[in-house]
Amino acid sequence: MCAIYEVETRTVLDIINDTNAGFINPDPIGQRPPVSSGNKKSQSIIDSILRGYSVGAITVRNIENNKELQKIYPGVRWLVIDGGHRIRAFRDFLKGFFPVDNKIFRSLTEEERDVFCNTQLTFYVYDCTNVQATEIFRRLNTVTPVNTIEMIMANDVSNVAKEIRSRVKSYSEYGHNPIHDIFAIKANNKGTQKAAHWSTDINPRRKWDEFVAVVMLKALGNGNVNAGLEEIASFIEEDRELSPNVLKTTDQFLTDALKIAKAKNMKLNTALFGSLHCVWFGLLERNNFKISNYSKFANEFFRVNSMFKGKNPNKYDSEVITFKTGPRGTLKEDTDTVKKFARMATEYPSNPAAQHQVAEMFLNEMNLKDCITVIDKVRTMDKSTKFDMLASQGFVCFLDGEPLDIEDAIYGHDFAHAKGGKTDFLNGKIIRKSHNDDMGTLSFDEYMMVLEMRKQKETV
Repeated sequence: MCAIYEVETRTVLDIINDTNAGFINPDPIGQRPPVSSGNKKSQSIIDSILRGYSVGAITVRNIENNKELQKIYPGVRWLVIDGGHRIRAFRDFLKGFFPVDNKIFRSLTEEERDVFCNTQLTFYVYDCTNVQATEIFRRLNTVTPVNTIEMIMANDVSNVAKEIRSRVKSYSEYGHNPIHDIFAIKANNKGTQKAAHWSTDINPRRKWDEFVAVVMLKALGNGNVNAGLEEIASFIEEDRELSPNVLKTTDQFLTDALKIAKAKNMKLNTALFGSLHCVWFGLLERNNFKISNYSKFANEFFRVNSMFKGKNPNKYDSEVITFKTGPRGTLKEDTDTVKKFARMATEYPSNPAAQHQVAEMFLNEMNLKDCITVIDKVRTMDKSTKFDMLASQGFVCFLDGEPLDIEDAIYGHDFAHAKGGKTDFLNGKIIRKSHNDDMGTLSFDEYMMVLEMRKQKETV
């Protein structure tokens, strides 16, 4: 089925009025966001209008009779596919939000105002499907390059795309949703908006959307899975189901990443964020966990990140290693220096084998004692297993050495469950219930010392 379009003309003033009335939406949720925080591009657009130069045709989609999109954009006739920045520039200049040649709209001469308001623009108005609209967006942006994630995020109807966007930016179409704190915006003394926690512009070329998509894919796979751009595209187009647990894990990582960066007063960027999600999900592959001390965790993370990826020269600039280059479990290998490999693997998350290897490198170097709490959902043994363990102990309590009946026995953690103790044969023994209640968070060795001291007091 071919996309159908008509050609119409509108004056700049008509465009502004229709935008203010809500008939034209110049900022749909799938549109590319501004690529910088300033007004230079907007000023250039207005300057061209005032000088009589063309600013190009604007491409829109007629959604007036589209029931699905009317639920998202009620009352909107035209949804902008290409040209949103130009329309926003017209509207904001008329409101006096920025000057051109040191003159705001009210300062223009009558002739200049007439030129601005009555300039005619060409509109290509498409009647098309969602897939066609995305393809039109892609084709229109072959001259002015659009990166892959911008094209992927042009999808307005995918629920996955909605969940990604909702964490990065607040949209009226989503009921003015709250965003995650990691993507907070602040204004400086001049009123210019800046990213609060990033050393970049606000969501540059939808890079923040890409970061969230990577994290969601890893949350979905419960570890360092393939999270490259092709996988993100499939993720959004197929609109895969997102469970509450996946969204909870996504948000927990974003919260942890922000707290780790803030613990050392660091601004986030692509390289740092890549290291964080590689290590965090590598840790998740080992155990469910929570960070119990962000300051200590940050100290260890940044120390090791500097060791394997930092600019300061060390042995890893020249030390060569063999690493996996294919899917995990395959034999395909390559060699490179440690730093080059670590940088590549953490910043391009399409290779899960490389991500896994780098995560292990980091975690084996990091001292995580007192930094994390391991969460084990299984807190006790079934009765049959408990009987077998008691039998292997000679039917005596591991702590006091006295005879123990199965009905008075309980599985005890050597390292308290509340501190991350795991329920398995290596981390616990069968002990008397009264001891388990009494020992609290003490280890076996610590509690046996308490028992010995009690015996000594009794003999005195």
